[in-house]
Amino acid sequence: MLEILFIDTIEKATDGLSMLQFFITLNFKISSNENIRTDLLKVLSEINYTLATGSFNVKIDRAYIFLKYNLSLIKESESELKPKVLKIVWLLNRHLNVYHKILKNVASGTLTYTEIMTNKMLP
Repeated sequence: MLEILFIDTIEKATDGLSMLQFFITLNFKISSNENIRTDLLKVLSEINYTLATGSFNVKIDRAYIFLKYNLSLIKESESELKPKVLKIVWLLNRHLNVYHKILKNVASGTLTYTEIMTNKMLP
């Protein structure tokens, strides 16, 4: 599920600049095994290093991964905002298509960081 929301509190601090946040929680469990969690953090770091926009993050204590993107913009009319939002949604969907399976396998322990790096599994 994709959540999109304006961060209202930023507008006063930035003289009218708005922030639109896109947030997707990946719906799978993360193993409680520390070695698996360490591998997951390493893989997330490798992935995020290559992404031009957005980032995958992990909330270890709640055991979920999320994809987040922040769009800074000056308040625009809805007709001007719509094409930008659609492009971001397309981009985030692309990130999910490329990385979801890898992240799910690492989070469950069926794939390791070493296997990913040795076999050059990341684009």
